[in-house]
Amino acid sequence: MAKGLSESHVRAAVEVLLSFIDRFADPDAGLAADELPSRSLRKAVTDLLSGRQSNSVVTGCLFLTFYKLVHPDYDFNSLPVGYRGQHGDKLLGAELKHRYITLGQVTAWGENIGAKGDQGNFNLRTDNRFGAFITAVSKADPGDIERTAVYMASLFAKSRTIPAVLPALSADTLSFVRAKALFQSLAEAESGGSIQQFLVAALLKVMRAKQGIIVKTHNFNAADKFDNTAGDVEEFIDGTLLRAYEVTMRPDWKNRLPDFRDKMDRVGLQKYIIIASAVNSDKSLCEPAAMALTLESVQRDIAVVDIMDFLTWMAAELSASELQEAIQEVYVLLQHPKLGGKQAHIETYAAVVGNWLDSVAEAAHGG
Repeated sequence: MAKGLSESHVRAAVEVLLSFIDRFADPDAGLAADELPSRSLRKAVTDLLSGRQSNSVVTGCLFLTFYKLVHPDYDFNSLPVGYRGQHGDKLLGAELKHRYITLGQVTAWGENIGAKGDQGNFNLRTDNRFGAFITAVSKADPGDIERTAVYMASLFAKSRTIPAVLPALSADTLSFVRAKALFQSLAEAESGGSIQQFLVAALLKVMRAKQGIIVKTHNFNAADKFDNTAGDVEEFIDGTLLRAYEVTMRPDWKNRLPDFRDKMDRVGLQKYIIIASAVNSDKSLCEPAAMALTLESVQRDIAVVDIMDFLTWMAAELSASELQEAIQEVYVLLQHPKLGGKQAHIETYAAVVGNWLDSVAEAAHGG
């Protein structure tokens, strides 16, 4: 096989592998019964992950299983051409680290297994580290190999551990006034609206959990119609859509009022909530009579709320531990590959929260 073609399979295997890990990064995602591999292959995976093998071997076995999916003729004997390098082991290691995957975490598994280059005399099936797992997988039918790959991806995804953006804080430290100050800074943060959308979603998630209501949010750049969603944030009870929210920092949202009406009709909502910036300083919205005139043409029940009013209410409504849970949830949402995953927004959020914590500490020490 031509080297270039083999290397394209390597890159494709990494991309497919990561797409499955990203799928399982969603806490609501899980394996269906028909996605489970056979008992013998589940045991092979369990033995591989028992701690007796290095992270390089564990990650290598994950990669090779996915490589078989994109290259069905692969025989599981030799290592694929191009498995090492920027499109292979290094790319996979960097992407797993970026996703905070702790299982099998290694910079470049291919560099650590003692098979320099693409040696013809290196046989995976007879290698004492890879042999047991590779032999078990190589004997399986294509469907069971695919199920094993997905199963392994789910286990890797489950090991995802995002560092805490804040230490544990007391109720006095995360008081209403201090929480409101943090929320003010986050509402003003430049992030294309992602921080604000995920902050609203996280706060609602924590609050609604006490009511048995599920809160979901979506990619902050995705159009609702294309995404087949009712809004930036949605609430469900027993699988039925209950409410939908638009979270916007853009000043032109009033030009899209007919779109909101159409969306309400499309998904069957009686009320729609728009959480926007600068509502209280907008002459066409700050007084009830003015707001009524602005929204009159829509002929639908649309609630428009200034984002700081919403955040202030949440700072008053939630306990210190619930507020901290929501603050961490925003950090998690910002790093979800399917929701945005923009490093600049992640860094902005961490910086704003860090600066707030510095100001709290300085005030406590009389600084």
